[in-house]
Amino acid sequence: MKALSLVLFAVFVLQDTDGSVHVTPVGNFTTRKVGEDFTAFCKFTEGTKQPKWQYDGGDIPEGVAISNSELNVKLEITSVQFGNQGNYACSNDDGKDFIHLYVFQEPEFNGLRTNQTLTFGRENEQIACQVTSVNQTYYEWKKDGNAITRSNVKFRIENGEYLEIKEVDESNRGEYECNAEVYIIDSKQAIVDIKPHRRKIQVDVVGGVPTITSSTMKYTDDASGAQDCRPFKVILLSTIVGLIVAL
Repeated sequence: MKALSLVLFAVFVLQDTDGSVHVTPVGNFTTRKVGEDFTAFCKFTEGTKQPKWQYDGGDIPEGVAISNSELNVKLEITSVQFGNQGNYACSNDDGKDFIHLYVFQEPEFNGLRTNQTLTFGRENEQIACQVTSVNQTYYEWKKDGNAITRSNVKFRIENGEYLEIKEVDESNRGEYECNAEVYIIDSKQAIVDIKPHRRKIQVDVVGGVPTITSSTMKYTDDASGAQDCRPFKVILLSTIVGLIVAL
């Protein structure tokens, strides 16, 4: 669907099935953006040894809080940072379960103009949607709810960040949507999750509206000035009159 070498996939890892240890959130991975809190619970079966949390196969790092309650060991991180990303496993002698935490950062839109005016007839006008992100970002564009593909002959998509209109006309007026998708990628460069971040841009088109009178049709362009062109009937009449006078 996208021109990328990466493929969205689901992570499948074999886990113990004896039911003595269970980690929540359920599933093999979860995501948090920078600054959010993360809490995981390790529940164990009565009569078994209290399990222990580990981080990437080693001890839990400083700043990660561990608390115990009846048949439950809680792991808590306040204000997640990129350094907290990794595998959190909980185990005892009777079983093991885990959750992998992926961390991402909200992209920052750089000077996005939510309203933009284009000039009729001009070429290569651009609508910009630049973002700063530490994660890999992929752009999608829509106009009035419809996807703009790279095969669309009226547009050119430059590095995703810029939507270039080859020649502005009235059809370019409308609501555009820029979607900067943050890709969460594992150590093997496979995508495990996608976080969309959408912004809307209202675009107006000015100048170049044709007006027709009985004798002259005028095309006005703010960039090039007024240009007169006579309708076919007026040109034909002038030609006939010229021939009569010549005879």
